[in-house]
Amino acid sequence: MNDYNLKLFFIILFFIFISSCKENPSLTPPIEDELFPNKDFVIDNMTGNIIYTEIDTSDFHSSDNCYQCHPIHVKEWKRSMHAYSMRDPVFFSGWYEERLKNHNTGERFCIQCHSPVAYVTGEKLDEYTTAQDLQNDTELSKSIKEGVTCTVCHSFTGITGTTVIEDNVAATAEYYMNPGEGIMYGPLDIEKIECSDDMYCHDVKYNGLFKFSESCLPCHNMTVRGKELETTYSEWQSIQHLGMGGQVPCQECHMPFNQETGHHSHEFIGVDIDLTMAVPDDSLQYKSVEKLLQNSLEIKFEDIIIEPSKLKILISIQSLTAHSLPSGTSFSREAWLETVVKDVDKDSILFSSGTLQDPTSNLDLSDSDLLLYSSNLLDAGGNIIHSVTDAYDIDRKMLPGLKSDEHLYKVDGSFISGTQVNVSSMMHFRAFKPDLLIEELLVRQPVFIMEKIDTTFIIP
Repeated sequence: MNDYNLKLFFIILFFIFISSCKENPSLTPPIEDELFPNKDFVIDNMTGNIIYTEIDTSDFHSSDNCYQCHPIHVKEWKRSMHAYSMRDPVFFSGWYEERLKNHNTGERFCIQCHSPVAYVTGEKLDEYTTAQDLQNDTELSKSIKEGVTCTVCHSFTGITGTTVIEDNVAATAEYYMNPGEGIMYGPLDIEKIECSDDMYCHDVKYNGLFKFSESCLPCHNMTVRGKELETTYSEWQSIQHLGMGGQVPCQECHMPFNQETGHHSHEFIGVDIDLTMAVPDDSLQYKSVEKLLQNSLEIKFEDIIIEPSKLKILISIQSLTAHSLPSGTSFSREAWLETVVKDVDKDSILFSSGTLQDPTSNLDLSDSDLLLYSSNLLDAGGNIIHSVTDAYDIDRKMLPGLKSDEHLYKVDGSFISGTQVNVSSMMHFRAFKPDLLIEELLVRQPVFIMEKIDTTFIIP
């Protein structure tokens, strides 16, 4: 092929690519036909306080107003961690410590995502030390108590960016929103809503933003002192064909479409559950989290090599998630491989790694065979810490999205011909390392089984 034909070939290929992107809406973010309005607020960069705002708490309303027309949506949302964000005792404990440590910035730092209504309106919540105190205050706006409530997300009008936190750890989250104007923005292109006087009525505006991962910003992407500490969106975006093509957005896994209800789930399924009570056997929240985790990876035995005095077990782990495992507050989470090798005839354990004495126990980090996916926050001296605002770096030991890993076990011993051996492996997950929870919450935290495999063979 000569130079002219080669150039012509690439030009044709280019136009085919551009054409296919235009025809497939999943490949490129939508360009809106109109620029939606948003209400302004100004942040004090030194404290994170709002020094001017066009937004009032009355611009937001309670989910009670939504229930009449959207009962299933509201019930799903009430099972979500969005609805739990201002009732979570783990959050309140960390928030209280943050306020003691950083008097000028701590309160706003946490509130910028846990209660966007309080943040953008400048409503200060310093007086509350427990979730009960806040929830029992009859004078406080219900939309603040509900955390990430319906009218927070459905007033979004534009794309924000990563929340960038500087050395003074002041809140900087930006929101482009237009609350209080009787308009709910969303992914449905509806011309008119039938409404009566006894209902809460509003107009609807289609906004393609709600179909894409960008709608999860700014709260699910944060850097501190230039370090990527909580960056689920960036992890997704770094997978080239996802970030560039807009494929497999967050909503596909965390808001799956339900054929029976005809809408996307509003549970916003993640990995956390409500620990304020014992998890009932019929918990829909638990079942949703379990299903999500069980579809997050695959493990399999790649090879088992039998030698006279050694058994080699090679296990592969394939991520099926579009971000790292674990993600979000990865420094509080643990996913690990438990492997047990047994002599079936004698019912004795020949080898084990990753086992727990009980669900509340710490992992044995001195176990050189342990495969653990997690991360650690580091202070200025390189010491492991638990506070994001004290972090200067992060030690990542996570499984990247859609990537594979391999782990080799070498079991020493005398393997007698004819011995029946069983090898079982399972990937576990828990949302909090035990040291991060008080006893009352720790005993309620489940340890999920993400995937389990086993095989039995006879030593030749």
